[in-house]
Amino acid sequence: MQMKSEVVLVDPVLAALWLAKNYASNRPMRPGTVKSYAELMKAGEWQLTHQGVAFDAAGVLIDGQHRLAAVVEAGATVPMMVTVGVPVAAFAATDCGVRRSVGDRLVLSRRLVAVLTAADAVANGRKRIARPTQIRAIADSQFGRTAAALLETNGTQKRAMSSSWVGLAATVAVLEGQDFEWVAEQRRVLVCQDEDCETPVARCFRRRFQNFHCSADPYPNMEILAAALLVFDRFEISTKLIKLLGEWREDTRVRVSTALNEGT
Repeated sequence: MQMKSEVVLVDPVLAALWLAKNYASNRPMRPGTVKSYAELMKAGEWQLTHQGVAFDAAGVLIDGQHRLAAVVEAGATVPMMVTVGVPVAAFAATDCGVRRSVGDRLVLSRRLVAVLTAADAVANGRKRIARPTQIRAIADSQFGRTAAALLETNGTQKRAMSSSWVGLAATVAVLEGQDFEWVAEQRRVLVCQDEDCETPVARCFRRRFQNFHCSADPYPNMEILAAALLVFDRFEISTKLIKLLGEWREDTRVRVSTALNEGT
């Protein structure tokens, strides 16, 4: 059988039928990937590309299970490139390339994407990565331009001092009215761990968080974000003990959400 490809409108019924022909040794289904694809389909943002669904000469599905499962979950009908007659030997080479990150797809730096993703996660209470269109919209806004400008002022090191949460705090501070150059300098002090130039609150922050483990999940990192907002506040430079009191988590979320909304 000769390999052939064509664009097909795939609806949930057809997707379910094709999933029933899935290759027995295909990789385990990743629910997060399915959900991400489904959200794009529901939002009307699914794009037709050269990648899609593939069947071998015997009619067995060897590629596209996540796309098809997303069609079923979204209840949507989307166009997909469908290829039939793929040699069985080609299965081993499927999806062996380097996966493109959101930054790769949007031509944005990884550091900037991390800050914008953190902002979206905090403001909207999401643990998942925002869709590329959402990140692009933020990147093109005043919020995104401010974050990019701050990140360009210093290099980064693999420690909490230069994490996306510190970058997010610096961005929020500028959009709330703090002087850009002053905030950029305070971030430089943290990133470079320039102890000679530390303010009392920056020194307190460093001692408290220099070994802090940051992750993509916003919830354990709200503490470092809230504390970093104090470092970038001129009225708090003499603070020698960082205390997060009352509804500080919600207060931090509101500040990020306000800055994001006003800067977009």
